[in-house]
Amino acid sequence: FENVSLHSGTPISLSLPDLTDKIIHRGRGGFCFEVNYLFSELLKLMGYTVLLVPARVYAGDGFRGEPTHIVILVGGVADQPDHVCYLV
Repeated sequence: FENVSLHSGTPISLSLPDLTDKIIHRGRGGFCFEVNYLFSELLKLMGYTVLLVPARVYAGDGFRGEPTHIVILVGGVADQPDHVCYLV
């Protein structure tokens, strides 16, 4: 996880080539939308069923208003579903 770009005003791109360059080639991190999107694409290439889901953060006294996070639901390989879903 890294959110330096968010605080420095650097433009954020969620395009797959830009994320691959930032995280894989330049060895940087990213915030949840960047890292989880890139990881979801890898899981799809490996044959898993993937669903990106917006999420809200729990802050001790309840959930914050709007979704500010994203999680991945991962199912079995498309041709061999195991009917189990994992939250990643």
